[in-house]
Amino acid sequence: GVSSAGVAMRHIISMFIPGQPQRLTRFKCRFTSPVLPGTTLRVVAWKTSESSCVFKMVDASCPDGKPFLNHCIAEWE
Repeated sequence: GVSSAGVAMRHIISMFIPGQPQRLTRFKCRFTSPVLPGTTLRVVAWKTSESSCVFKMVDASCPDGKPFLNHCIAEWE
């Protein structure tokens, strides 16, 4: 679970503040479902302001299914 959150964090950094991980000030997520080995994951994110986004982590083969991480927030300077 924690490693899934770490992967999601790396994707958020690469999407919104590439090469500047020190700018990340908040990263919060909720684990909503276990990830089974062999599942391909996808991070879906929406920028909500110039310094924040919301996101979730879903099964890449079924993006409308139950998310693994949900109600997630990231903020940066």
